[in-house]
Amino acid sequence: MSKGQQKKSSQNIKLCREELIAAREGDDSRQISMTAASLGLALSQAYKSAEGLKYLNEAIQIAKKVDDLGLHVHCLGMKALAFQFIGRFPDAFKVAEEILKLGEKHEDDALRFDAFASMGQILMESGEEILALEKFKEAQEISDTIDDPRRTMNIRSAMGNYSLNVAAPDQAFDYFEDALAIAVSLGDKNTEIGLLGNLGTILSWKEQHREAVQAFEAVLDHVRKEGNKEVEAQTLRHLANSHNQLKQPNKVLEYAKAGLALDEWIDTQITVFFYEKIIATHYKLGENEEAEAYTLQAIEFAASRGDEGKELDFLLSLGESFVLSGKPEEALDIYKKAVQKANNADRKKDAAYLTGRVGITLAELGQLSEAVTYHETAVKLAQERNLADLEGEQLLMLAIAYFEKNDNKKAQEYCQAAIQVYVKTGLKEDEQKARQLLAKIDA
Repeated sequence: MSKGQQKKSSQNIKLCREELIAAREGDDSRQISMTAASLGLALSQAYKSAEGLKYLNEAIQIAKKVDDLGLHVHCLGMKALAFQFIGRFPDAFKVAEEILKLGEKHEDDALRFDAFASMGQILMESGEEILALEKFKEAQEISDTIDDPRRTMNIRSAMGNYSLNVAAPDQAFDYFEDALAIAVSLGDKNTEIGLLGNLGTILSWKEQHREAVQAFEAVLDHVRKEGNKEVEAQTLRHLANSHNQLKQPNKVLEYAKAGLALDEWIDTQITVFFYEKIIATHYKLGENEEAEAYTLQAIEFAASRGDEGKELDFLLSLGESFVLSGKPEEALDIYKKAVQKANNADRKKDAAYLTGRVGITLAELGQLSEAVTYHETAVKLAQERNLADLEGEQLLMLAIAYFEKNDNKKAQEYCQAAIQVYVKTGLKEDEQKARQLLAKIDA
């Protein structure tokens, strides 16, 4: 949960508590039941399930006492949602069964529909796809016999989500299109936008990115008007991705940077996505300084989240960029930090590679004695990790370093060792370079 979501959740709980206090003061049983149910769900969604279920059970008991069927079903539905959110799927299913019994007792097809639809969703979320389909089909059969466009829309949407879950995107697309047409006819803008987002996702999977962009732009316009920052972040991610596939770098930067500006409303994974797209796009445009500046921000962000893996990835990228930009001093500093992070994250291959990069950079700066130490360490690490290409490279670097120090004997030994590695592993091109160096040393 992002900082913004946490803040919104806390505000929602506070508001629900205030409304419940007011309802109790007014001594309105139905209002107390409604507000207690809302508070119970809000608490459950904030991972305070024990307290949340206490309020939900209170709400259900009051609904039973006042003998209000609609209110009773509403509170049961909230309880099922709470159980779903905290992953207690068998308990959620039992609650849906209670709703079904009420539907059968009162011969209410709408209630039976709601129960079957809820059961299908619960089973799908718990990984029981075959059983979920059975329940969805029962709900669909009921929707075919009652004149209720909204429930028809809901089951079409549910079947679309089911189809996505079983990797049938074309079938899902048809269901979502049907549901979308009904949402438009009902004037249900929020559902319409949600379905457009689903259609956009499928179009993106099918690599129909121009059509996907049209869908996501409609979603973006709506969620910005509504102030829904969480959905805005997801939509910006989709737009940045689709424009990247369409090779439209300026649009990628526009949407990815807009995503970063949301700050507290986006989670770590999406933030990293935005940084990666911005950095890669600036490099493609030849704007290395901008790319390096954003990489530094990304390193700081990953460190602030305690994500050493991503921090290391960004450090590696920045080190390579500094080398290519002719900034060996900056590269050396970055590589040394990255070696430490690689060791902390137990990324042994990266640690070996980076140790070699430190050695190469030191050699470029003319610090040959220190470079030799790092090259020797890199050779040892490469041997331990079976990294033949790195072992050969570092042996060759040692040969060059000793050749520059006028120690031809050691240079020959390391060069011949590199050749042996390349011959053994079949790296012909590297072997040829090593032989050329040996010829130069022998001369």
